[in-house]
Amino acid sequence: SLKDITKKRWNIVSFSGAIISTLLCLMFGISGYLGFLNDTDSDILNNFSSESTEANIARALLAITMIFTYPISCFVTRHVLVQIFYNGDMDGPLDKTTGNPKGEFCCGC
Repeated sequence: SLKDITKKRWNIVSFSGAIISTLLCLMFGISGYLGFLNDTDSDILNNFSSESTEANIARALLAITMIFTYPISCFVTRHVLVQIFYNGDMDGPLDKTTGNPKGEFCCGC
């Protein structure tokens, strides 16, 4: 978490993160291509044997990453819909007699 948040500091952190990510992607992409040259498949993990422990670990980690990616997208969509339809009220409309949500609003995704 940034202390003393300013636009300038936020821009520095964002730009640095994007540059580091780009450099890491390039480094791994180029090294993967140079390892196999013209025999490189579009999915680099397909270049390794199905019995390769390291490649299977990488495949498992990629699968875990993909599993956790979709709920994040769903959360953003839910947040936008709440902003549009309920003016940011996550509980939705309340019953005036009990003060509880009326059940017209689904909070889950």
